[in-house]
Amino acid sequence: MTLQSHRALETPELLNIIFGLLDHQSNVANVQVCKFWFNVALDILWRDVYDVRQLFAILSPLKGVLNRDGGFEYEFKRSPRTSDWKRFEKYASHVRRLVYYNNPSLKKSVLDELAHTRRQLEIFPNLQTLNWCSSVNSGTLFMHNSVQKFVLHIGDRFPSSFEEVVDRMPNLSRLHLDTAVPARIIEEDLTNMLQQLPNIRKITLPHFYSTARIIEALSRLPLLNTIKSKIDAGYGDSLDTASFKPIMTAGAFPALHDLSLMTNFDDIASFVQSPFSPSTLTHFRIQSDLVEMPDSIHRLASEVSKRFQELKTLRIESIRDYSFERDYTIEDFADTDCDGHNITLETLKHLFELRYLTSFEIHHQYPLHITQQDIETIAFSCPALENLRLCTEPGFCMKSTLTLAALVPLAQHCTKLKSLGLFMDATIVPTMSPTMPSFTSLYILFVGLSIIDDETPMVYLSQLIPPECVIDAFDPCGSFLRWDDDLRCIASGRSWLWDRVGSLARKLSSVRVQEGLRTRALERAGEFAGTPGSSKGPGN
Repeated sequence: MTLQSHRALETPELLNIIFGLLDHQSNVANVQVCKFWFNVALDILWRDVYDVRQLFAILSPLKGVLNRDGGFEYEFKRSPRTSDWKRFEKYASHVRRLVYYNNPSLKKSVLDELAHTRRQLEIFPNLQTLNWCSSVNSGTLFMHNSVQKFVLHIGDRFPSSFEEVVDRMPNLSRLHLDTAVPARIIEEDLTNMLQQLPNIRKITLPHFYSTARIIEALSRLPLLNTIKSKIDAGYGDSLDTASFKPIMTAGAFPALHDLSLMTNFDDIASFVQSPFSPSTLTHFRIQSDLVEMPDSIHRLASEVSKRFQELKTLRIESIRDYSFERDYTIEDFADTDCDGHNITLETLKHLFELRYLTSFEIHHQYPLHITQQDIETIAFSCPALENLRLCTEPGFCMKSTLTLAALVPLAQHCTKLKSLGLFMDATIVPTMSPTMPSFTSLYILFVGLSIIDDETPMVYLSQLIPPECVIDAFDPCGSFLRWDDDLRCIASGRSWLWDRVGSLARKLSSVRVQEGLRTRALERAGEFAGTPGSSKGPGN
């Protein structure tokens, strides 16, 4: 081993990177190499703890006992001693993330023993993230001033939960709220807690938790830059966000860049228009549990484009319903705007004036009523787009105004596109052109519920997509939504066909690329052979 290599293996930062790429058993072996490697390897092994049994078994042996429900709970075989704690503390100092989902379950006696026998107040002194999915009171043992991120699971005893969070973790910078309790029940206690956590930078809320009162409380946090809403954070009650009219004051949201809201589009448009709404947004996600009308979407688009000039990411989602019965043999949406449901380019046009927009998604019950020329306008107006999805999974999915030809202008003008989703009619395949452009950066093409009746589109698509691009269709079997039986059958059939087309198109695309490389290599060889002095003449 060279001197440089030896020095590299004594650099903690480099070792940390190397060990982070190794499997568990390799790092177990690394612990035993030398004292220097011991601490670095332990950092990797115990940084994130998802099974508390393994951790607490180092302190004292555990045994499983049957509970009244027939499941297993774990308890210490004996009480931890001082010598046990001295050994355990070497490992505990490396724990940065602690996750406990009550499975496998610890008996209350384990936590009592920890509390009574510990040698120091902070069992995990360097803990930064705590996700304790049990009663908050049982997790207070691990809370302290240095914890930065906390996942708060709220059950029945929420007032005491909030008090414990503020008292024991006052420096939290990230809060993830996980609950199925309706917002109106805990709104007062939650807003009181938020006002006492001034260092919060990011908060994740359950669906239907962006109430006026909660948003008002969040607007006063000086460092808050992200408000997100996620399904995995739980569901509240849509009644709590049916009306959204927060009262903003001067200085609201001084640092906010990323915002998710769940309420009706008209109220969101009014919020955006209000004088003290956040003006620094770069990422905005909007969701409504109504089938929003084009007029509301147009107003929202207009206000967003005027207020958020530096917006990079925008997602607009209106509820989709796949459950109602109807006759799928007839056209299921109008060819004109007279029924008031069709979203056109005119509805959205202001959004495509945003200079920094790199990601735009809209999801709706009805497919967009846009033409090939409209797609060309969008592609020409937004060359910086990296992600674009236009109503790929509408509830009304028996007719589309777009064909596969819609992909061509996007391939030509939006060369940075990595993710694209369109709802198209692929039953008629356009004529291919030898000069047809292809996507250079695309890695996924969402076809959603696009109409298809055979595998014919594979050749056309193989000319457009790179070999690594995945074609992804919407499979209702993986959806948690209720589906009408006939529509589920139609969607499943389309999904199966698109999977076949995607697989074949990628193979053909790979052949096309290889042939192109081979042709260019032969051309270069021919050019080289034709240059003066490239070959030896007779007698040489």
